[in-house]
Amino acid sequence: VASAMRSTLAETLEEGLRAGALASAATQALGVLVVALGVLALMSLPGGATGDAQGALAEFVRFPTLLGGLALGSMLVTLLALLGGGIFAKVADVAADVVGKIDAALPEDSSENPATVTDLVGDQVGDVAVRGAHALALTVLETLAAMMAAALVVRDNPSLPSAAAVVLMPLVVRAFTLVTSSFGVLVVRTNDSELPASALGRGLFVATLLQVVVAMGAAKWLLPAYFWRCGLAAAAGGIASFAFWHVAQYYGQERYRPVRTLAEAARAGATTVTLRGLLLAAEATLILVLLVVVALYSGYWLGQGTGLVHGGLFGIALTSLGLAGAAPYVQAMYTMSGIADVAAGLLGLTLASELSDVRARGRLFGALGGTIKAFARTLSCASSTAAVGVCVIVFLAHAGLATSGDGGVVALSRPLVQLGGILGIALVIFFARLVLGRVVSAIRDLVFELRHELGLTDESGTLRYQRRARLEPTELLARRDGCVEGVSRAALRGMLPPAVFGVGVPLVLGGGLRWWMGRDRVPASAEALAAFVLFATFAGALGSLLFSNAKSAWDNAKRYVETGAHGGRFVSNRTVEHDAGQHPAGAERVAALGGGPGREAGESNNPTYVAAVLGDTIGDPLDGVVGPSLQALVATLATLALVFLPFFL
Repeated sequence: VASAMRSTLAETLEEGLRAGALASAATQALGVLVVALGVLALMSLPGGATGDAQGALAEFVRFPTLLGGLALGSMLVTLLALLGGGIFAKVADVAADVVGKIDAALPEDSSENPATVTDLVGDQVGDVAVRGAHALALTVLETLAAMMAAALVVRDNPSLPSAAAVVLMPLVVRAFTLVTSSFGVLVVRTNDSELPASALGRGLFVATLLQVVVAMGAAKWLLPAYFWRCGLAAAAGGIASFAFWHVAQYYGQERYRPVRTLAEAARAGATTVTLRGLLLAAEATLILVLLVVVALYSGYWLGQGTGLVHGGLFGIALTSLGLAGAAPYVQAMYTMSGIADVAAGLLGLTLASELSDVRARGRLFGALGGTIKAFARTLSCASSTAAVGVCVIVFLAHAGLATSGDGGVVALSRPLVQLGGILGIALVIFFARLVLGRVVSAIRDLVFELRHELGLTDESGTLRYQRRARLEPTELLARRDGCVEGVSRAALRGMLPPAVFGVGVPLVLGGGLRWWMGRDRVPASAEALAAFVLFATFAGALGSLLFSNAKSAWDNAKRYVETGAHGGRFVSNRTVEHDAGQHPAGAERVAALGGGPGREAGESNNPTYVAAVLGDTIGDPLDGVVGPSLQALVATLATLALVFLPFFL
């Protein structure tokens, strides 16, 4: 991709997307394969689905719930990966921006910044590799959640002809998304006159459309009496996912109003750019929530129209599959953005500083990558939230079945249920606080270290805006290695406490409720635990949506200023001196920093650009660590409740 970036935009896009599609197909196929092998393993056990007809039916309906451990194991690993990889990536990113771009006024991906290579490593660790693990875990979770809903439908509708056909329908649909997404990748063709976002949107449309056709075909094959309603429920999710892409573009690309107003707000300083970014994020989050509500209610209404018991739940499950129908294609785009980031960084370290067209392509793909990441994270948040909701209803149904009670209703009027919901929200807030505290502590340590290595501080540690002479190559390499090692240690230390806390609290709560309530009130304790999971899911989903949208706008507002808007990256010595009343340190900084690559002597960072960079650094840990880890946390809570259900009853 780095080689293609030196030639044409079209070649860069095609090379990157195909590389991303290969990684995406591997991880998504592995997730489908894990579920399929789990079903086959259970069928081969004594007393499984190979026995007599009635026994086979009873066992097959239980298979999705028995396979909940697959989802739990994958989500536990994903939670650790998102915490560790996210901390690594965003600590390096924020420290490199604060010290390199603001304090030392170095160009993007400068070889003089010891944190540049660590930042590029973090792009792969925190985005590409971790995203692959997250995609695999979500594939397992969403497929099993839909299969659990189908199992409830089969259990309470004995007139259905085949248990296997209904229960395996979600797995069949998810398997075929690998094929439909491949067609989406193949239609992405562009040239230097077309924006890459338009070509990627065309591929997303094809992948989504084919997925809806496959869902209707699978329903016609496996559930022929209800295939229209089942197919339309999946289509509702596909339409919502395509709408997500347009919302992400509008609120994340510099050619539209939100990013331009955010860049203009940076003229008044970091405070206004931060507040304006949160305002735009709240706007986008509201629109996305409304889209999800409309899609899920459409799926519920279509499912209820089948007349089946639990038909509404099955409709919601199919809608969640529709939301994730183009997941392999979306992950291919996401991986492509990570590859393009590192390719642009490699060129920035070598020859891009002398080639304006190469720099322009790298900047364009960087801006596109911010939009893609916001789209992928918000879409996965919506689909996983729907899947977690299905898991909670399945949990209640099985709890009610085991205790001869009504497991499908949560009585919100009960104080214990209300307390469980409040504890769920509190868990999300405290978990976010733990994660953010680890990130802030590691960023502070790395910033102090980088300032010392670049000679920006005196013996007392005071910032003096005076960079030492260029480091020798051997010394620079040693400091880069030390930076990678230091950030790695911070990530490994920082990921354990939040993960242990997030996993331990629901287990303690479930066991404590069971012990406190006693045998006679088990349904009440199950309802309280379900409220705990459900309220935590809503709080985590809203937080994740908010953070993802804010980061995209902040990032591209900074890139928009870099293109020359509102004074561009640098201002002249005369401009700073003229405005010395507002920026008294400006003249001192200009005299100390002098010239640099791509600018003339006597130029310094534009205060508007500094404010935009600070806004971007606020969004980095929120979107890259807190938001994704909240998604993994709420999914882990639901799977924990299902797997440990026998201990709570």
